[in-house]
Amino acid sequence: MSKRKHILTEDTLKIPRTDFPSISSKPPSPLLLFQLPPQLTLDDLSSDDTNIFIQDDNNCRLISEKDNGYTFDLVKVETSNSYVLVPENQNEARLLREKNTFFLECCPVQLNIDKDVRAVLRGHVYPDDKNGMTISDLSYKLSCSKKQIQDSINRINALPMPNNVGAYGLLSEELEQNLWFLITSVLAEWEGGKDYAVKGINAEEMVEQVLMRSSHEDGFEKSIVHYCIRSCSKGIDGDRTILSVDEVSTQLSMH
Repeated sequence: MSKRKHILTEDTLKIPRTDFPSISSKPPSPLLLFQLPPQLTLDDLSSDDTNIFIQDDNNCRLISEKDNGYTFDLVKVETSNSYVLVPENQNEARLLREKNTFFLECCPVQLNIDKDVRAVLRGHVYPDDKNGMTISDLSYKLSCSKKQIQDSINRINALPMPNNVGAYGLLSEELEQNLWFLITSVLAEWEGGKDYAVKGINAEEMVEQVLMRSSHEDGFEKSIVHYCIRSCSKGIDGDRTILSVDEVSTQLSMH
């Protein structure tokens, strides 16, 4: 599916064209009106953080990075007659009647974004793929705001690619299984891991313990071990990482 990105500029949505009555051109052309969504202002539409993705000839989306990010489908609604309120100054406005108009209605997109992000990242599984996808890549691919993508990345605990800063993927199940076998062994045998749920562990020292028990063929990198340990963290106390008993138990049962 081809997509084109249009940045909305300052002159977007300005009224005249000699205040319509059915568009002062010969032959007359239909008037396209844009419904401003309540979450956005005209200034927001003119900012660099707002743009339109055209997915194909019949589908387009308005995407804004304001607040936590917004994604709207722009739906064309035809109407035979409409009334348009045209501001003249702060105290007055004129009501114009127009014919042959089209509205672009902004409909908030009902996204299953976590499922969609995970589905895309299944094509970028470490270590077979070490490039991953950036937030911008995912935003473009899924036609939604970068902020919504970032929130989803955090919720699904996507893997930050160790060799490509700013890119994300998923960790292979086999590698994760082997790594958790070592992590749980360290927690059971290492003195510094005996009270991981109360006093916590020193994450750096634990990573070293895990790497000491691994072979070169395992291909574990420091950042990957840190990633797995963080997935069971329930908080930081100074230089100590407190691990969740429930999360560690879940990993034990899974692996």
